[in-house]
Amino acid sequence: MNLEKLALTFVAAAMIVCFGQGSAALGQNAKDRKTLDELETRVRRDFDELAAKYRPPNPKKAAAVTPAPLAWTPPPPSSSYDKFKDITTVQVTTPLYHPITEPKLTAGGSLRGTIAHIDIIATYSYTGQMPVSPSTVTLIFKTISSGSSFFGPNPSFIVLADGKRIVLDNMVQSIRYEGAPVEYEAINVPIQPFLQIINADVVEAQIGQFDFPIPDLQINAFRALLSLPQRPASEPSKVQPIAETSKLRLTDVAGSTWQGANFTLAFQRGGIASLMLPRERPGTWVQTGDKVELEFPYIDFDAVRGLGVGVIKDDTLVVEIKFFGLFGGARVVEVFKRKE
Repeated sequence: MNLEKLALTFVAAAMIVCFGQGSAALGQNAKDRKTLDELETRVRRDFDELAAKYRPPNPKKAAAVTPAPLAWTPPPPSSSYDKFKDITTVQVTTPLYHPITEPKLTAGGSLRGTIAHIDIIATYSYTGQMPVSPSTVTLIFKTISSGSSFFGPNPSFIVLADGKRIVLDNMVQSIRYEGAPVEYEAINVPIQPFLQIINADVVEAQIGQFDFPIPDLQINAFRALLSLPQRPASEPSKVQPIAETSKLRLTDVAGSTWQGANFTLAFQRGGIASLMLPRERPGTWVQTGDKVELEFPYIDFDAVRGLGVGVIKDDTLVVEIKFFGLFGGARVVEVFKRKE
């Protein structure tokens, strides 16, 4: 059974379990918000006491839990030539969101918690076999979900590149039946806006009603499509102030790694988090001021999900995570220092 059929099988099975729970979605969101608010209250109340108890990690132990780069890396762009039409096509495909099948990747924004598998295809074509620089790159979002349409017919497509809004045309939807309905949403992006996107540090996109970050994994694949050098996803960003108070400078956690006595927590650009305890647990993060909210979805069918809140003061981050399971839950509280 190939990957797409396997994905369809798992998605169908997941929807059987989840069907009928749509009316409970808002209730679950309310429960999550209550949990996050309770975690924030405790972390703020106990911050000074917990921070005072911080002890540097054992060097050997700290080295053992340093997050490794993502095991999955995008393949190089592929090129195919149609001798009948005298057209060469170059493309690269990367997974954006795969909560069930390999490679398992989470997503931030409003994609979190949805039952869908989304790949991004970037492609361009030219006449003949002599490579040329493209004037337009086509982006295609390929989606396998419970129904025939996830994003909807011909949705809008808007990108924020380092906060600068790039408004493009509506996408064109097509539905193909590949054992089950597979949705394709395509849009032609002129080369100048495309270069603006792949040269930005922070990229967010909105398709219809769904908004989500585009991580370095996809940005590097897009850059490879144009034979541009890769941008290391693990490269830490410099500490940058995002707000000021009389006693405190708040810092942006994007691209940073934090070391605790027992665990390591890494915040990748694009909203992907990695918690080593000691096995890597992928999740998503969102920062608001001095607060970072974390979600670690169900993985490996282990029926354990985590919600967490961290509060930052200077170079100290205190995090509490509550894990939920079929047979009870657990709390993890850790004090982290930013790794330079």
